[in-house]
Amino acid sequence: MSNKTLGIISALKQWLRKQIGYLDQKLLSFGAEGELLAHGLAVPPKVLILSRHHYSEKVQWLPVEKRSAARTLIRAQQSASNVVQLYWIGEPVNGKTPVLWFTPTAELPASAWLVVPETLLLAYSFSKGTVISYQSPSKDVTVYLTNSLAGPVSAVQGGLLVSAEQFMLSQGVAIEQRIELDSSSHSRTLFLALSRWHQFQLGGFLRLNQHGARSFFQPLFSVIWPVAAAVTLYLLIIVQWTAVRVEQTQAELEQVNSDAAAVLTQREQVQKQIDRFSQLQQVLPADHSMVALWQVLVPLYKKNVLITAVNQQQQQVSVTIEAPSATEALQLLLQQPDVSNAELEGNVRRQGDREQATVRFDLKGAG
Repeated sequence: MSNKTLGIISALKQWLRKQIGYLDQKLLSFGAEGELLAHGLAVPPKVLILSRHHYSEKVQWLPVEKRSAARTLIRAQQSASNVVQLYWIGEPVNGKTPVLWFTPTAELPASAWLVVPETLLLAYSFSKGTVISYQSPSKDVTVYLTNSLAGPVSAVQGGLLVSAEQFMLSQGVAIEQRIELDSSSHSRTLFLALSRWHQFQLGGFLRLNQHGARSFFQPLFSVIWPVAAAVTLYLLIIVQWTAVRVEQTQAELEQVNSDAAAVLTQREQVQKQIDRFSQLQQVLPADHSMVALWQVLVPLYKKNVLITAVNQQQQQVSVTIEAPSATEALQLLLQQPDVSNAELEGNVRRQGDREQATVRFDLKGAG
């Protein structure tokens, strides 16, 4: 990826970061490393992360299985209420769909067109069975959080709720892992979760009908969305191209491995032939002029015939062999132009799938 493209992406990330606020006891902003800064934002936030201080939550099970039907019921409930409510739709269970309702208890900035509860972002970073406990930046309240059957649920410590065990018991979830987030881990987990915004259901957190948000919405689609769409498309192309290259590289690697295996097999076969010829050299008479005898015996080795002993008296040669078939070995010798009067001498002995025998023949051109 070119430096120019990286610069554009970096500038876009910085611009987006400046549009995000965190509302605790006061409005905070995110630093470049994910830390929460107390000096606030230079511009009103368009995206607001809401501290657990400032909302209540409840779970409602709707008697429908399809999300489209659940949204229809949700819109009907919202139209009948004057209270601002945010929602998140969970996965259907036994024909019912869970809906998490988040009701803000603080006055929200008019500029914020997207308001996301912090527990929803934090829950995406942990698996089911994990109980997360943390304190808000103001450190005046402890929050317990887990992923239940209905989705990410949380509760504030107080009253009868004094421990993580009590919280998990109330949600019907067994504790498999316990995690305590300090203030630094809390803010960085939120910040990292924002990089996975495309995985979230954001429809229930949009506030486009609020004052100030409508004025922002028009330039958003006319200017910002095209840029964001272009960058997203570029990143998708890079991801797809990388995936294709990975597949091509894997295919090439498999081909190389296959070729290497074939070469190793050929090398083993050559080595076996060398070993056989070495054995043949050891049993041949110490007469370096016996080229004709070599020419007769080498074809036998190629047919998986093992020669264990060779005796030669002038033209008459006696060879002790081990072969799958002694008769076929004899026929192979008879096919040699320099061999005559070939015959089996003595009995043929079978051991397993091989036969041992002695073959006597006359070799032309020897003596």
